[in-house]
Amino acid sequence: MDHDSLIAMITERVVEELVRSAAGGAQPTPAIPSQALVSPGRRVLLCGAPGAAAETPAWQALRSLDGVRWVGVDWPGYPASRIAKGLGRCPDEVVSPPEVWDDLVRSVEAVVLPFATLDVLARTALLLVDSPPVAAAVAALIQGVPVLAGGDEAERLTRHSSRIPGGILSVVQGHVRTVQGMGMRLEPPARIATRLSQGVACLAGSVSGGRDVVTNEDVLAAVQAGQKVLEVATGSIVTALARETANRNGVEVRFR
Repeated sequence: MDHDSLIAMITERVVEELVRSAAGGAQPTPAIPSQALVSPGRRVLLCGAPGAAAETPAWQALRSLDGVRWVGVDWPGYPASRIAKGLGRCPDEVVSPPEVWDDLVRSVEAVVLPFATLDVLARTALLLVDSPPVAAAVAALIQGVPVLAGGDEAERLTRHSSRIPGGILSVVQGHVRTVQGMGMRLEPPARIATRLSQGVACLAGSVSGGRDVVTNEDVLAAVQAGQKVLEVATGSIVTALARETANRNGVEVRFR
């Protein structure tokens, strides 16, 4: 039996079991298939992160979407079985975190982080790509692939800003501004679902095929040249250290 025939047989058996379970009135327990089931739709990479208070409403907003082929990232911090539980069904494809994310993010229409925890926001702002959600987001932003992230946690902190020490709030707000400047879209899960239902091709077309990265060295060069304004291309990624150096030396980083 050749490879294609084996995949077809496995797919047929899985579908038969699901139909048999439904006919018996039992709800099938989400299971991670050993091979991706074939289903139509636009491929969207889905990567969860642990520890988010907004997890339940995020999944409620996403689970009813049609026409999306979910590609779930299976990693120890947020396994694919947890994605299946949130969606109410198995992801259409399950992938392990690759060593290099470029090919994977280029193969999808968008990258979705259902809930952007403060940890994910901070690490993205600092370009610390040591966890799959951050690595996927940064790779997508550099490649010009839209990144949609649930912003409920950041919004909650903003609403209760009067109860948060000013120093902490300033750091959080700085990280939020940084990731938004990179191109990450922090939105309520319901709006993310709306964008996905309408298609996000318009978002992909509004950014370049790749992004410039403005580093600390770029800012230092501007300082040495006596510049007070450093103009960068719209959508460029400005690293946190570059922003800090610019602020310390009175250099305005201006998007053109």
